[in-house]
Amino acid sequence: MTDVKRVQEILLMPIVEINRIKNTNELKIEITENGEINSTQLYSAALDCDMSDFAVGFYQTIYEVIIPDQVILKEDKSFNDDNFAGDTMNSFNRTAGKAYKEGINGKEDKEHFVNVGKHRNDKRRSIKNYDNWPKHMQQYHKIGCCLANFWILPMDLGRTGIGDPINKMLNARDYMDMYLLRICYEKVFEEPPEKYAKYFDRANFNGFEDFCNKHFINSYLNENNTVIKYSYISDSEKIVDEITKRIHRRAEDISKEYANHLWGYFKNRGLV
Repeated sequence: MTDVKRVQEILLMPIVEINRIKNTNELKIEITENGEINSTQLYSAALDCDMSDFAVGFYQTIYEVIIPDQVILKEDKSFNDDNFAGDTMNSFNRTAGKAYKEGINGKEDKEHFVNVGKHRNDKRRSIKNYDNWPKHMQQYHKIGCCLANFWILPMDLGRTGIGDPINKMLNARDYMDMYLLRICYEKVFEEPPEKYAKYFDRANFNGFEDFCNKHFINSYLNENNTVIKYSYISDSEKIVDEITKRIHRRAEDISKEYANHLWGYFKNRGLV
């Protein structure tokens, strides 16, 4: 019998270790004694939690209608279609920068936040003095790497498009509120750019509100369906609280609609 609460709990479990097994297509996903996820990664690019095998199976489950043939990766382990790429919603680095500026244990020590963020799962880069981070940043670093904080977007439309002029103008790469404002600014629902056409055709979004519905991100909108702004807050702990509440809400919303599908996925992987 499907356990909706357990599905929600797994959606919030941090992916803490990712490994690539050479010369095999074997997937290995496990829940540790600490309630964290270890996963392999078939995707051929850099190790990243939002493209771990655990995440890829998640996308193919909740976005099964949108993803062509329900397949994210080709046989060569590259994207089957760049229009359907895994991405992290709420990133770590900018908020970590706010915490650094606030000072840690009464002094500013940049070493506390060296080499974290995008490459935090790459063992060539180290997380320094983790125990000295503020507690809210330790918690955010973990929850930011859970399924409830991942979605699929065209690569060029994702937050990680460093050269994208709209992303730069709105600082949309760093916070979801600014990213959603960027989506509104570009008016992609009125006239989707040709390079995103396949994504929008398959998703069949009926405007911005439907985009939010299908991605389970209504918690970023107020009762008038306009974006709730929080990134202007200068206190990193308050920003982390705003983000964490929305990640939890998304896990709740996803588990309500896809509990049976996700339970089947987790069961097939031996997680429940």
